[in-house]
Amino acid sequence: MPSLQSLFLSLLPLGMVFSAPLEARQTGDKMMVINWHHNKVNGGVSMHAFNADETMLLGQTPCIKFSDTAYTLDTGNFFNLPLTMHLDYNGFGNLTYAEKTYIIHWNKQISGGIECSRIYSDDEAEVECIVPWAGQMPVESPLKFVVDCTASRFQRRYAALPVPEVSLPKPNALELRQAASCAVIQDTKLAGDNGSPQNWWLNTQISEAVECSNSEVCSPSRSESFSVSASISGPLYKWIDGGFPVQKTKQTGDQYTCEGVVGGKVCVWYQMAHIQYTVKNVEDPVDTSCGKGSVSAPFAITSPTKDEEGSKFFCATGNKCQSKGSQSWVRR
Repeated sequence: MPSLQSLFLSLLPLGMVFSAPLEARQTGDKMMVINWHHNKVNGGVSMHAFNADETMLLGQTPCIKFSDTAYTLDTGNFFNLPLTMHLDYNGFGNLTYAEKTYIIHWNKQISGGIECSRIYSDDEAEVECIVPWAGQMPVESPLKFVVDCTASRFQRRYAALPVPEVSLPKPNALELRQAASCAVIQDTKLAGDNGSPQNWWLNTQISEAVECSNSEVCSPSRSESFSVSASISGPLYKWIDGGFPVQKTKQTGDQYTCEGVVGGKVCVWYQMAHIQYTVKNVEDPVDTSCGKGSVSAPFAITSPTKDEEGSKFFCATGNKCQSKGSQSWVRR
């Protein structure tokens, strides 16, 4: 096994995209996706195999505990050709299938022909590999059920928050005539009884992706703080906390160590807790003779929480490393 090299990575400003699927998924139905996840808190491990576009489950292990022994798919579609993974605490190791052993690595020249990415933190680790399917790809019914006893935060990815669209009411003729003489008080309030709060994680890549060459050691770099502001889906009159333990802007930053293997690519991500709540804009005339005022359609504010509960740094490798500032939203 290649030796691991320590790497300090900078914390850098934000942006707005997330990790795309591995390119190998586009090569057709002769490829499969292998996913291994380790929950370091409860010790649970799950392992799944899907077809290239992840619409069909090819195999899965039952809920098992982490150990230094192998993890094997050897039933159903894998009865004649088992697939085995030997992985450490953070998912580094090798994969054996169809009488060939590969290294868990994003570079096919180093891995031996497969493409793998890893994500790992202090409380979980995940490996995803694109592996050629040996023989005829089976024809099965679409994926219906997946055994998962590990509760991964990494697997549930969203390109953007599913928030309601804002649609402000158009003023009528009377409102237009009164606009010049009738002053209004503009305010923002919770929509509905309680704003329908939802809990989210915001994942942000906070460093450049650093590639470790075959001959050079990745050098440490300085860490720096970064800030995250509330996300707003409509023309907000003013930010409100809605009575939730949130803040408009949150600044954080620290030094975190990720391990890069020789020839590998590694980066640092940060996961920050948010609360999303629904609000509305309200306009009330100062003079009641000017009418009843107006209320906008509801829209959403998603604000960072005040505390650090659950927020964490984690490391990613291979194609899980995008550009600094890449982001994704994950339900919690």
